[in-house]
Amino acid sequence: MGGIDTTTTMAKKCCKGYTRKSTDYGCPKEVHLQSLNNTAHSLGLQQFLETAHSVDLTDDLVTGNFTVFAPTNDAFSEFGQDMGSVLIVSDSMIEKLTAKVTGVMLGHLTTDVITTSSMHDEQLITTLSPLNSKIRINFYDNTDTKVMLANCQRVTSADNMATNGVIHMVDQVLSPVTKSITEIISKDPNLTYLKTALGRTALSSALREDGHFTVYAPTDAAFRQLDGGVLDRIFNQSTCLKEVLQNHILPNVICSAAVQGPSRTRNLLDTYLYLTRDEDDKLFVQDHQVVASDIMATNGVIHLIDQVLFMDRAMGVLDIMNNQVPALLDLVRRAGLENDLRNAEEVTFFAPTSEALSNLNPAVLDALMNDTTALRNLLTYHVTSGVNPAKLFYNNQRLSTLNEGKEIRINTYSEMRHESPRYAQCALIVSSSARICNGVVHFVDQVLTPPSGSIMHTLRQDPRFSRFVELIRLTNLEQRLDEDDPLTVLALTNEAITNLPEDIVDALRKNNIRKIEKLIFANIIPRTICCKAIQNWFVSGISYLRPINGELLTVSSMYGVTSIGRATVTECDRTATNGVIQVVDGFSTRLNRRRFSWWRYL
Repeated sequence: MGGIDTTTTMAKKCCKGYTRKSTDYGCPKEVHLQSLNNTAHSLGLQQFLETAHSVDLTDDLVTGNFTVFAPTNDAFSEFGQDMGSVLIVSDSMIEKLTAKVTGVMLGHLTTDVITTSSMHDEQLITTLSPLNSKIRINFYDNTDTKVMLANCQRVTSADNMATNGVIHMVDQVLSPVTKSITEIISKDPNLTYLKTALGRTALSSALREDGHFTVYAPTDAAFRQLDGGVLDRIFNQSTCLKEVLQNHILPNVICSAAVQGPSRTRNLLDTYLYLTRDEDDKLFVQDHQVVASDIMATNGVIHLIDQVLFMDRAMGVLDIMNNQVPALLDLVRRAGLENDLRNAEEVTFFAPTSEALSNLNPAVLDALMNDTTALRNLLTYHVTSGVNPAKLFYNNQRLSTLNEGKEIRINTYSEMRHESPRYAQCALIVSSSARICNGVVHFVDQVLTPPSGSIMHTLRQDPRFSRFVELIRLTNLEQRLDEDDPLTVLALTNEAITNLPEDIVDALRKNNIRKIEKLIFANIIPRTICCKAIQNWFVSGISYLRPINGELLTVSSMYGVTSIGRATVTECDRTATNGVIQVVDGFSTRLNRRRFSWWRYL
């Protein structure tokens, strides 16, 4: 009604004194019912009855109406050495222990008559315990038969009806549950690291509130197994610490009895944890052993584990670097940046691959190794603040680096028929790490060189382009090439200009402004075009570019030769703050384009 879907569940049950099989119509079979006391006797719950008698509950089990979760005889015999004699003869024991037994027994009773047909998963049943403890009901369907658990203890026989209630038999005595997960961890001397970790995040408060959680709690010994640097990083970086903890927490209750074979469940990071039980009945999570299970809390359950559930997200930038490009880590250390990157929070690192480092000019590398300031400036240009995942990159995005705010320009190209590669300062981003402890790492296929200035500034600083700069000045484009709008300039060296065709050389010699404008305008494209992008375009069928004069320039890239119009690229991707310079051997257009005429064939 009103566009809102609702689900109504209707449960039917037999009237008191009648029962049925699953194939029966209605409840045709009459059952002779007895009091709870006599029903317990018929079920062989002798220890339960003797304990009830010792704390004066026998009359209540005859006259009152209750749901009873009654432990088996074996369960009572296993219940605490300090309680053993009290269960048999309580009169001779001190009053404190008698009160404790009474509390435990009342923690198995509730005044409502609740059969399994009216129970649901994660239901909390309030008991008569003076400690106000509750029994948590869970159902699991991962085995041939449906498993029902009460406080993570198996219900071995359910719905044993009596004239004044119902008995569900459990295979363990249910200790009163009075503390939240946070309170239990805070009181455990073997969980001090976890207590500290939770206290540094909002998770401590969350695990104190009502809910349905499972916590795989690493012991102090588990935390001490971690490398000291890793441990320090986790505890000193709040985002990382929270994610490490969330990896150990499930948003639902998973008791140990629910795991009978290989299974998986999602944690608070919405990633899977894999659970299994081996042939020796040992329980494991992510191949790490559960050393103590089913510690019940008011808002869930705790299982102790012998190792921290480490994952990629707990790794830092330096860990990724050490695993993937150890030579880069050596440079970071030489530049004195190791501690900065270890302690940094929320950074993006554009890491040159091993091949990119090996392709670096040996003379340049030697100079960097002997000048730590220059090396530091180069490496900090590869680091930006904030976490910038590749999937969120967009064309002409600019990211401020730690090198005095100098920017890295991101380029993507929507013309691609398939998913567009992404480029950082025209270096191809070949792969990216998953979100890690203090950021993300993108691997690039070349070392990123900080641009010295705008396109115009870069051309002015290089004497090889002095004649090309003069031509730009003649066309009044100098200011435009200094502005922020992204451009690609196809720049000719002095040598290339000398080798131009005679008609172009003649126009340049005569300072023919109209013709010079035609040539220069055709060599300026109003967007950033990287060499590798042209190569990918050509493979994908993209065959033209449009410079600022509106003309269409054909592009091609074959056998390592990239051409734009009539110009061939001789040097790729000299990046600037406002775009990129592609060094070419000529102008991309003709001065005098021959026009096709049908009159010649008439």
